[in-house]
Amino acid sequence: MKTLLTFLLAGLTAIFSLHALSGELGAFPTDITQEDIRCVLMSVGQTTVFPDKDDHNQKLTAWHDSTKGVPCFTVTYLVEQLGDAPQAQFVGGSIELSSDGKPLHVEGGGYQKCFDYEVFQSFLDFGKPKVSNPKRAVIMQTVSFGAVSCNQPLSLTIEAGFGKDTRKFQFDSIRFQ
Repeated sequence: MKTLLTFLLAGLTAIFSLHALSGELGAFPTDITQEDIRCVLMSVGQTTVFPDKDDHNQKLTAWHDSTKGVPCFTVTYLVEQLGDAPQAQFVGGSIELSSDGKPLHVEGGGYQKCFDYEVFQSFLDFGKPKVSNPKRAVIMQTVSFGAVSCNQPLSLTIEAGFGKDTRKFQFDSIRFQ
């Protein structure tokens, strides 16, 4: 009887925990449309990458002692040109990060990669956001070598668009789990 009660209590705790987490995950919008441009925040994360021997031989000063790992702040997002206007060249990649209205800077360089929607590989079991026309959507991944201070929640502003039509998309209340 005591084992059954413990099992039930553990099950209920897990259910309530998942319910609470699901409420937190939806606390801010991740899909914003401004006129004919849509931006979907797919992931934001702080990770540590351990370079291989060839990376160490490059002696990149931004990494200092990379044998201990390189902190990386990564943002992945989708930008889609909606409507039926002629397709324009993607323009974007500008990211601003702030906490409590104060800008945060990630020092140490980095890089950006732009993927055609159809080429981007899903990560784990997380799929790509659905789009109206895959040929009019791109997925950007920005990696900055450095750590973001633990000032949370964070605000992230992405400037992106197509041709001369760019917009700023602001995502607020981002927390690292």
